[in-house]
Amino acid sequence: MGSKFHQTAFALYERSRQHRVKWWRDETHVYKMLGLDSVDQLNEFVLQCGRGYSGVGGSKIVNQEPFSASIDLQTPGNILGIHWSRFGRKSDSRDPKYYAFEYDNAAAVSFKQQQEILQWVQGTHRQLQQWPEMKQRRIESWYAWATGAGGEAFHTHDLPFIAAAFSHCWDADIPASTNLSREQLRQVEEEIVELLEVSGLIPAKNGPNIIRRVSARTRRVGAVDTTSADTDRRVRQRVDESDDESESSEEESDDEVNEAISIDYGHIRKKWFDDHDYLYVGSIEYAITQVYAGNTNLSEINTDIEFLGGCGLSEEHFDSIKLLRKQVLSRKLKNFSKLRQAINVAMPTNLFHIRPEMQLLKWVSDGRRYSNGEQMPRKTHSISRDNKQKQLTDESAYMLYKMYVAYDLSLNKLNGLLNCMGVYFLGRRLELNEFSSTTTMRNWFKRSSLIDRHLASMDDLQTFGYKSPNGFPVLYYIVTDDTKHGKHDTRHAVIRTGVYPDGRPRYIVLTSSSAVTKDAKGNATLNLEVIKKLVHPDVLPFLGGGTVDNAGSARVEMKETNEELITYLEEHDKTELTMFFGVVRRPVIIPDWFHIDNLTIQAASTVFSGDPERGNFGQFHPRQLIQSIYDIHSRVPEMSQQIVDDILRECPEPMEYTLRPMRERPQRWRVNGIAADRILTALDITLPDDENLMARWAAEMFLLGGKVGVG
Repeated sequence: MGSKFHQTAFALYERSRQHRVKWWRDETHVYKMLGLDSVDQLNEFVLQCGRGYSGVGGSKIVNQEPFSASIDLQTPGNILGIHWSRFGRKSDSRDPKYYAFEYDNAAAVSFKQQQEILQWVQGTHRQLQQWPEMKQRRIESWYAWATGAGGEAFHTHDLPFIAAAFSHCWDADIPASTNLSREQLRQVEEEIVELLEVSGLIPAKNGPNIIRRVSARTRRVGAVDTTSADTDRRVRQRVDESDDESESSEEESDDEVNEAISIDYGHIRKKWFDDHDYLYVGSIEYAITQVYAGNTNLSEINTDIEFLGGCGLSEEHFDSIKLLRKQVLSRKLKNFSKLRQAINVAMPTNLFHIRPEMQLLKWVSDGRRYSNGEQMPRKTHSISRDNKQKQLTDESAYMLYKMYVAYDLSLNKLNGLLNCMGVYFLGRRLELNEFSSTTTMRNWFKRSSLIDRHLASMDDLQTFGYKSPNGFPVLYYIVTDDTKHGKHDTRHAVIRTGVYPDGRPRYIVLTSSSAVTKDAKGNATLNLEVIKKLVHPDVLPFLGGGTVDNAGSARVEMKETNEELITYLEEHDKTELTMFFGVVRRPVIIPDWFHIDNLTIQAASTVFSGDPERGNFGQFHPRQLIQSIYDIHSRVPEMSQQIVDDILRECPEPMEYTLRPMRERPQRWRVNGIAADRILTALDITLPDDENLMARWAAEMFLLGGKVGVG
């Protein structure tokens, strides 16, 4: 080990006099670059440099000049031209080390600047939130571009932007402009790729090992001229071969079974990496896992395999698996665990790795679904910068807020509903740390409500007021009405509306609170109070009027609201807004056309037959007839229908009629029309004695005591 440290120190010293390396490098990259075997060995090298001894026989780490004393590799400007630092929030021993080869006594690019470049390249920088298409394109294409496997969109659209944004960081002379030549883009591309390599984000193309460039004297002490990638590959190959040999020696008695079901490690590795038969390998693993757990129902296992898109097993194949002892099955499952590790090594760093507990078939199935356009579960939580605990993301909190408001949910029931959704969409219950307390959600909802109100105010400020190109004021309007939520629960609803720059109207509910009083004055006061509370002060004066149902009290309410607004403006030194173009403002009262139709029909009915008289049940009036039939039938509906059925039996041909009278409704002419249509149908039914059905029914009900106005 001492000789390896000697050659490492000499290599660093000789290279420090040749040229500088400008990027900070992750320790997992540096130990390979220095020809060491692990991060632990790199840390030992740093420690021995600080002591000035190799730790082997007490000899100096380097026995001649310029190494005459200990070397502190945490101090910039040392003789080896390399120093390390930590950049975590707390800079404690848990944070990784980063090394700078500062041969001009300073790293060419600060670590913060370097990380910012990486974030812009990978599409994770916070400023990219305002350009979601650009952000998504970079996330999807940067790796393919950096490894030469595609990424044309990144090269065309993103590389010039990044080159210009960090023009002061490149070795090449790059202007702060996106209009760059091919040669300039090529130079920037090389530097970014180098940065990605030293950060461990993509595999190093040339296996950077500084020991390959040492002097002849250093080579004589045993330097290894090989790349870290070759070393890793040879180590993995030796491990695989030794594992296969140990398995073959342990399982000689199972050779015939192995040949039948083909589940030794070499075979399944070939099936996966060479034949690309992922479904076969995943299906075999699932079947072995089930048999190991005690499930020997082939039909049930094949159903699960086919549900995940795998290949069902034949009875002969499955019987071969069942013949294996449990100890052998356990070893076979270790083969698949080793295959998972090999797959993860072949995958890009930290991308789509298989978790230890995840079965291969499920991983393949999820991957195919993702390739077909299905999205992964939304990331609902982030880590708080204050206490390092999980918290809802802004997007998730806003979605929950909209669910809570739109569907009038209880906060106590919301978490239970989310858990049910988790089972439905994710196939599992939510974990404890995925829930939010009701107190937390209540705070989030208050925040979201304030944000909603602020954004609405910003839209209003851009829309209402003197915004017309011709100088006319753009006004908003309200729609008000009383509604009953219960027998004694009268509420007053106010909706604000207006046409926005996109040409579409918006309808914003301001309140549905209990009415202050039942008169127009009380409702007008309530209207102005909610408008003052929920409409921006600069937009408030531009109330133009509203829609009413043509009732006299409703028209008065709109006038009272306008008068109270004028009074409010005068009291707050905004007298100029009480007049438009020198004319005192008046509210625009828009009639409700549905009510207009009702009023028109009611007026026609009054001209035709006058108004119904209360208590005069013999009055010849259509609305009085509708109400009288309803009163008689509703007292004993079962007996009333039975009389109708008995009368219809007298007809020579079978007939049926269900009596369903409705109460007469003033100003509800559609309801009255439906009731009249049902009565006319009954009047058209003629009995053998030329009497109509309704006349006979009324006579029969009268004889049995069914009278209008009789309790």
